[in-house]
Amino acid sequence: WSALVLVGAPGGVFDFMAVILVGGLAGYVWSQREASAEAAAAYSGRPIETLASNSGGFAWHRTTTGDASRLRASGVVRGAGAMETGGEIAGLRNGVAIRIIPAKARSSGAGETSDFTGLLIELETPRVTAGSMEQLAAANPHAVALIDQIATLPGLGKPTCAVGEGRLTLAVPETMKLRIFDPPADASVRAAAPQLARIRQMIGAITPIADALAPNL
Repeated sequence: WSALVLVGAPGGVFDFMAVILVGGLAGYVWSQREASAEAAAAYSGRPIETLASNSGGFAWHRTTTGDASRLRASGVVRGAGAMETGGEIAGLRNGVAIRIIPAKARSSGAGETSDFTGLLIELETPRVTAGSMEQLAAANPHAVALIDQIATLPGLGKPTCAVGEGRLTLAVPETMKLRIFDPPADASVRAAAPQLARIRQMIGAITPIADALAPNL
């Protein structure tokens, strides 16, 4: 078709050049998306794995290994319908199982509900006996104070909490457009450093909560 247009077939040179320009632009957009996908895959691999391992022997899983529906059922994300998770950092701290999950939940549309974008955090041990946050606050005010301090980290809001069946579950909203686990704009070490520092801060805020719970196991 291109050869025919060049020798005078219907369509003309201007149509031909428009096709070339549109095709070139489409190819450029496609290549940029491919490069971004490759950079995101590289970032969510070795860098986060190394950071998690060096922050207390945690592991990074690109997919959530636990039951996301259980987190939704805990009530920390009220009225949530479909939930999307973006992997998890998981491990043990003084016998307390910790999971940190970047997640998005869409409202089910029933009642006073809203979408959620943030972190779902679970600290689990079968020896946690508190059945409500009020009971936990009475038994372990230090742990509750540490939970409140999460909101002092950049880009994070006040956690919604639930406790029961040996689990403390937190839903921490993210207030910045660039989320903690989002890949940087490019794959350079300089661009990745601030995001990795935010993940390290997040782990550093959660592990003291596990430490505070551990003596009461």
